[in-house]
Amino acid sequence: MQLEFPSLPPCHEIALFGFVSLCLVLVNGYPDQAAARPALVDNLDRPTLAFRLKQQSSEVKLIEHGQVTGLAQFGLKTERVRLQSPVSNSAMLSYQIPKAPAIGELRMSFVVMSSCPGVRLAANVTLPRTNNPATSTSYQVMVTGTSTTQVGVWQHITLDRLPERLARQARVARLQTNNPLDERGAYVQELLLIVPGTGKPEELLVDRVEVEGVLQTTQDNSDRQPSPGFASQRAPIDFVNSPGRAGTLGSSNADQSIQSNHSVIQEPAHELPQVPRIIQWQGESFDSLAKLDFDAIAMKRPATLQEMADARALGLFLVCPPPTPDEIRAGKITDAYSSVMAWDLGSLVTTHDLKSATFIKGLLTRHDPDIGRLTIIRPNQYVHEASRIANVVLIGRDTLAADLSLNDYATWLTGRKRLARPGTPIWIQIDTELPPGASTQQTMLATTGKYAAVTSQQRLATQVALAATLKSQGFYFTSHTSLTAKNVVARNRALAMELTNLRIGLIKPWLASGKLLSTARSNSRQLTATVLQVERSYLLVPIHWQPEIATSHEPRFRSQEQTTFLVPGVPESCEVYFLTPAGASTIRHRRVTGGIRIMFDSHVPDGFVLFTEDGHAFSGVARYIQRHSNRTTQRTRDLASNRLQRILPQVGALTSPGTTNIRPLIHSTQVLIGQCDALLAQRNIEVAYQRAVAANTMMDQLEIAFAPTAGHPTSWSTSTGAYAPKIPEANAPKILEANFENLTELQQTGWRHHRLLTVGLESAVRLSPEEPYQGSYCLELEVQPAGPAPLVVATAPVWVSSPPVPVHVGEKVEVRGMVRVSNKLVGSVDGLQIIDSLGGMPLALRIQQTNSWKPFRIVRTIPADTELTLTFALTGLGKAQIDAVTVSRLPNASSLSARQPSKSPSSAR
Repeated sequence: MQLEFPSLPPCHEIALFGFVSLCLVLVNGYPDQAAARPALVDNLDRPTLAFRLKQQSSEVKLIEHGQVTGLAQFGLKTERVRLQSPVSNSAMLSYQIPKAPAIGELRMSFVVMSSCPGVRLAANVTLPRTNNPATSTSYQVMVTGTSTTQVGVWQHITLDRLPERLARQARVARLQTNNPLDERGAYVQELLLIVPGTGKPEELLVDRVEVEGVLQTTQDNSDRQPSPGFASQRAPIDFVNSPGRAGTLGSSNADQSIQSNHSVIQEPAHELPQVPRIIQWQGESFDSLAKLDFDAIAMKRPATLQEMADARALGLFLVCPPPTPDEIRAGKITDAYSSVMAWDLGSLVTTHDLKSATFIKGLLTRHDPDIGRLTIIRPNQYVHEASRIANVVLIGRDTLAADLSLNDYATWLTGRKRLARPGTPIWIQIDTELPPGASTQQTMLATTGKYAAVTSQQRLATQVALAATLKSQGFYFTSHTSLTAKNVVARNRALAMELTNLRIGLIKPWLASGKLLSTARSNSRQLTATVLQVERSYLLVPIHWQPEIATSHEPRFRSQEQTTFLVPGVPESCEVYFLTPAGASTIRHRRVTGGIRIMFDSHVPDGFVLFTEDGHAFSGVARYIQRHSNRTTQRTRDLASNRLQRILPQVGALTSPGTTNIRPLIHSTQVLIGQCDALLAQRNIEVAYQRAVAANTMMDQLEIAFAPTAGHPTSWSTSTGAYAPKIPEANAPKILEANFENLTELQQTGWRHHRLLTVGLESAVRLSPEEPYQGSYCLELEVQPAGPAPLVVATAPVWVSSPPVPVHVGEKVEVRGMVRVSNKLVGSVDGLQIIDSLGGMPLALRIQQTNSWKPFRIVRTIPADTELTLTFALTGLGKAQIDAVTVSRLPNASSLSARQPSKSPSSAR
């Protein structure tokens, strides 16, 4: 018999949701459902005419054009046009809209009635990066949508899937003009009604124009009661899915009463970056961050007027929270805010966060005069809803401290992107150092130096490659301490981030507008590559799915075998170059069945491969390299030297048998740095860069011997198990013990069950008699689909938390227990998470499958008097069981080292 473990009052910080509020959300929809309405609705009730004949000539005649009443399906009036054109020709009626980016979300429709079939909706798409020599203006491509099929009845005709239609028409236009067309930044400002010629007068009635895929601005304020009938009037539009500024907003299609309320639009002081490189601000001078090639600075509070002026003077942008609602309503957002690139609407964790973000976004839409300014949200939950509110969704998680393989992290990122609306721009978060909680635990528990507390350049390069694969349109670097601090750790982190920004700058054209063409296969199972295409140029971005350095203390060198890639879809006529920010060189390649095979003599160097038929594309890359090659080489050399100087004082303390090769490696690194210095003096930049890269490769191996031997693993882990071998019982005093035998006792001692109502999922928590580890019962968590199983489970539908237990500064505590996951949990890479309040989510244990009962162990040091809480969260579909959970005080450091588990990375936690 199973004992049900009912829901109890929630007490955990991860998510607290009121049952009534959730039920209201499920019944009534989320508060942003207004965003689902069309952004522009023009019922053509204005005093002036909206349409004009695009080409009046002797062949195409406008017989009558005016407004009629009594026939409208919407509003009061209908626009009526009578015209005549020959059978061999068509008449076109033009309707102007605000500048709308040609994205997948954009959808336009007309409600029309005609006296002839075949009236078609079309749009002129402007290509701002391509000049039309015939007109000396930007090139335009016409794309067409659906047409009427009946006579004398009202019909909807639509135009959507703009990128797909534009790509098809652009291919045709290239063949006709024999000129390259650049589709980046394409937008629509003119809609067309194409009326086929019949040789006799034809009559056309138009009743409504709608534009969707953009965010509406209603005339009322959501913080006031709406006036009756306000939904029939719409203010100017804020096109939210553009990666940059929307440009000047026309008002010809807005109602007369709304036009008078339209604010003057600000122009940005500098051109917005196509692929912004953003750093979290920790008090550094803006000038120092600009020198590291960052484009924008993210602040946790609203920026001051002086900070905005300083950023503007340096050509930097800011990402920060908006002013208070009262300040927004009072018109405090002026042209002084021109350096603010994006408003940060915060994180979405609870329904309250969701409502708050929707409310603030509504205020900004009405009162921010810069209609092109972005808004961003970090959706811990409600990813789809976040993509309806904000222009950009910021996705990412703490990875530097997590026992999370790169493959699992890629799966997680892909799942989060899939949860957002198609076409939503994303920025990807990239960690540069341990979060504060994890850093504290590592510092206090580690027995050697804190050498893995910050990310390596190699890891940053891997994350950039992964973000490129996911078509990230921005890089958001997390930072918890100052990059200008006077210590070698901060200096090394700054160097690694500067080199990463230089890499991003090198491939920015492909990140900004490249299309994902294909995936290239290599002769290594742990090495793949993504191919991005821009016009006639193709960029191969390699990804190492397994770290180049081992997680043990035994140094491992790169393989000397030849590495090859088979790249499909690339024309044979392409020139092939290997690119780094310090140089470009040709690569051996040949045409084979299935594509072009490129060959490296040994491992794949740290760079990219360019295939191009366009000499201009390579010239642009070459100019970038010429500007930055010396700087890149010098920074790479400085990074290797700093890393070496950091470990030299610790060499004498190494006694492990696996470290016998350390001194020869140090000597080789010193030789490489010396060679780099000599080559730099001779201005042999490219070879000097190769020596600097080789020195850093050796440092990757050297630092393994100095990585912390306790705490939490800080490199990509290839281990999927988050548990240690069985540990003998300790004699440490227990401060919490749970055998999950009695439901009443669990309730009385403070154990709580939390359940998130999730559409399509059913969850349960119970005491189960199914082969417990000890006693008669164990704790069981289960999540199953209520219908078809979802591909992605966005967040934990169910979790159980322990009562808080007091712990004191200077103590060490040990959490132990047994866990069983008989079948692999699906829908989430996190599986069963075991979270302690000291380590938090970054240091959570993640368990996907164990088959039999397995032990887990967590060791934490207490930095201050506080309370410790445990949480068992089931994040995927399936069942997990927990038993024999204890929290004990470790008496002293010697007892901790005496019970140290095996070399498994996860056991060190």
